[in-house]
Amino acid sequence: MKDFLKNLTILLGDCEPLLRLESAFSYKFVLLNKTQSELRKIKDPKLALSISYARSSLQISKLASYQKCKNAFKNDQVFKYASKFAGYWGTFESVFENIIYNCGQIRKNRVIFNQDCVMKEVNKLRDKFSSNKVHITCTARLLGVNSTCKEIAINNELGLHRLNRRERNNRQLNIFQFSSGYQESEIAFHPIELRMSINVKVDKSQNGAFFHATNKAHEIGREAFNKVLDAILFVESGEIQLSPIRFEGGPIGGSVIVGVHPNIIPNLSVKIKRHETTKILEVYKIICAKSPRSDKIFSQSLRRFILGRKRKNLHDKLVDYVISWESILLTQKDNPIKDELVYRFSINGSSLLAQFLRKKDKKIYFKKMKCAYNMRSQIVHGGGEKDLNKILRNGEFTDLNEVCRFLETNFKKAIWWLFEIEPKNRPYTKEEGWEELLWP
Repeated sequence: MKDFLKNLTILLGDCEPLLRLESAFSYKFVLLNKTQSELRKIKDPKLALSISYARSSLQISKLASYQKCKNAFKNDQVFKYASKFAGYWGTFESVFENIIYNCGQIRKNRVIFNQDCVMKEVNKLRDKFSSNKVHITCTARLLGVNSTCKEIAINNELGLHRLNRRERNNRQLNIFQFSSGYQESEIAFHPIELRMSINVKVDKSQNGAFFHATNKAHEIGREAFNKVLDAILFVESGEIQLSPIRFEGGPIGGSVIVGVHPNIIPNLSVKIKRHETTKILEVYKIICAKSPRSDKIFSQSLRRFILGRKRKNLHDKLVDYVISWESILLTQKDNPIKDELVYRFSINGSSLLAQFLRKKDKKIYFKKMKCAYNMRSQIVHGGGEKDLNKILRNGEFTDLNEVCRFLETNFKKAIWWLFEIEPKNRPYTKEEGWEELLWP
């Protein structure tokens, strides 16, 4: 290490007069109040330095000290294996550029390098490349959501945080020339941030081990964030979306933005109240298959409902909602019911609804559930508007939107009612479970 550090110090000294400073600007949307934001110009000295290095890199690479430092890098006990395990991240060129970014300081319009800073950066990089794990932090905004709680812990690594105005301004991404940045302007108003800390083991028996571990961390983060989104979508009503996810960390640090900005960002209309956090945690456990109160039918039904919850088209939404109800209502003793499907769906549905809604007259629910099932069949098999309107009238619904609201609202109630019952005693699990609901 001493040989590499000695040659690096000489090389950086040779680079100082070659790294010219150039002005470069980025922009950021800054919140002024609850309803207004402003696009501000931000000067970033490190950005100017990076542009200067890129333009000076060819000249720097021809220095005799550059080649000596590169050879010392290749003979270093840790760094000589870095490119094998970390690809481009572990090459001399990448490590050297990273050191310039992180250790270059601007003094009187020139770049200088502090030796203590360089030594700390080299030690940090050595520790990362010799480590058997990769640490990644991922964050994303929950669009359309606010909360009465400052923090909601999902587990030890994952949670929701309500950002104040200063935190939101600090967390805003910089916007560069030729970028419209209109999405960042709107995202700034959404205060709930999902955060997750991820550690992934690095398997150094394979080439590109850090690359594979980083990809695994990204996969874990995306999956966890989408499961939290699904849990909130089940508990809350209203439009909720996930912003692109920012991943920070890895072998040499930095950040990556993964995902596509939504075309239409929802209004800030959903508020998570403290008493609802328990339900969100329970649903998250069910989605992760970690709840003792869940079973195969329960989880499958919930998954299909959440698919429908995300649909924009009402026809697609109704089809998914009916399928989610089918999973429960057309199952007996954990096996699918194969005969008289419309009748069994309607009678079992009306019995279940009457039970948790505490209504004695099941006829109206029978008509409504039959209407929903027939609507689904007409949509799937290409029925016309005339047929659909006739079915709507039979179920005493005014339009398709009302059918979807009826199915959505009552499905949530059905899930919580079933949740309180031991899995082995639920109607779809027992031999005559539905008959017991029909004739209690």
